[in-house]
Parts: sequence; structure tokens; C-alpha cells
Amino acid sequence: MPYKRHFVEKANNTKNIIISLKAYATLLQLKAFAKDARAVFFEKNEICIIIDDKEFGSGTAIFGPLFGINRAHDAFREVRNLRIGFSIDNKDTDRRLRSRLQRLVAELTRHAEEKDGLSLLKRLRVSVESSEFYCYCYAYPHVYIMGPYKFVMEEIVGLTPTLDIPDIGVTGVPRWFAKCLKMCLQGEGGSLEKHDSPMVTTVKRSSMGRKRKITEQNWEQPLYSLVDFAEKNGIQVLDDDYDNVGHQGAEDEEEEEEEEEEEEEEEEEEEEEEEEAM
Repeated sequence: MPYKRHFVEKANNTKNIIISLKAYATLLQLKAFAKDARAVFFEKNEICIIIDDKEFGSGTAIFGPLFGINRAHDAFREVRNLRIGFSIDNKDTDRRLRSRLQRLVAELTRHAEEKDGLSLLKRLRVSVESSEFYCYCYAYPHVYIMGPYKFVMEEIVGLTPTLDIPDIGVTGVPRWFAKCLKMCLQGEGGSLEKHDSPMVTTVKRSSMGRKRKITEQNWEQPLYSLVDFAEKNGIQVLDDDYDNVGHQGAEDEEEEEEEEEEEEEEEEEEEEEEEEAM
């Protein structure tokens, strides 16, 4: 019967529509749940990004698996707690570290500049660490090895004035340098001027054995006049004054030894007094 077939097809279509609506409602619920779970994940966890000199086939992989997928850079806007670590192996890593930090700063500020996409970053920690580079010379003070490499962190000042980060910490560098970076990120201390570094001409040999002269800035030259910034704000510039565990200077070690000797002498005097009293 044609009429019967018509009503059966109509009922089946209605049933399919109901199933599709239920599936759509479930999809909306899952999407809302995923959004809440995403917010909880970024709220409760610290995201750590290690910037090193390793070569990557894709430029999206330099910030790790969380931000390595296409279109996943939008996740930068959701980050609340961020830790940036610099892994330094040798002096040739300077330019690559600077360029990758520039890219990271651009990604973090890109969302803050959008009208409805303000960054949620509330806590920032920046540190410089070295790996195999100074393992063989562990007996030397930290300043002799890491002194020139602190300038790779200068590009981080590009976060201001776009981002307003209330909690900032900088470690692995001298105290004066950490204070200057922190003040710049918080928009304090006045303007930071560019540093006019002298150009150096070097001779490099290509893979074919040909020599060529290249004029460029020395790798350890700063980009900004942070020394002038420190003097302007009354910060004493001491490159051997560190505020990180495991890299205390010789003066601190001598003070600790003197305190231990004084405590031992006091204990011996107390024991002698007790023996005389008995």
C-alpha cells in the first residue's frame, strides 16, 4: 500500500530527526564538559616550556606536544601558570634561543591584543639552566659559566605592556638582572633603552671550504641597556650575586664555615662550664 509506505517513511524520518537532536544535545554537553575540564586543567597545573637549541622538522613542535598540533596555539590563551626554562649547551645556542623566545612572546601577546581573547596568564616563572655544557667544570663558580648567557632572557620584556602578570619570578641569573627583568615586566622603573652593540667581523668557512667574512654582533652582547636601567633605579650591579640554590659564592661559604666554628666553640665552652660546676 502506497499510503502505508508513506506513513512508515515519515515515522522513520521523524525518528531519525529525534536521534539526531539527541546526538546534537549530547555533543553540546560534551563540548561544555570539555571546556570546563580544559579550564580546570590549566587552572590547577603549571605549564612548563623548555626552550633549547634542538632542531625540529616543524616549527610548531618547538614548544612541546601540548602546543605542537596545528591550531593548538590557541591554548596559550588558556595558560594561567607558565614556567619558561632555557636549556643552554654552548654559546652557539644564543640566537636560536632568542628567536624561539621571540616567537613565544608573540604567541602570548597575540591573544591579549584581540578584543575578546584576553590572556589569562597570572603567574610566570623564568629560569636559565645549563646541561652538559658545564658538567665537566662543576668546580668553577656558576658566574664564570653562565655570566654571558643571561642575556638570552631579554626578549621576555616584550610581554609588556600588553600583558599584566601579577606574579613574576626570575631565577638562574644574578639578582640585579632578575630585579631589572621583573621591574620591566611589571611596567616599573621607567623606559628600557636599546643597547648599541659594536659590530664584529668574523671569518667563517663554508662546507665547501670557502672562507667568507661576516659582520654581526657578538653573541654575548646585550640587546637592552639593563645596566643603565639598574643604575637608574638604584640597583647594584653584581654579576657574582646569585639567588638560586646550589650556586652560592665563595663569600657565602666562608660565612657559613665561620658560623659553624663559632657554634662549635660555644658548645665547647658550655661543656667546660658544666664540667667545672660538677
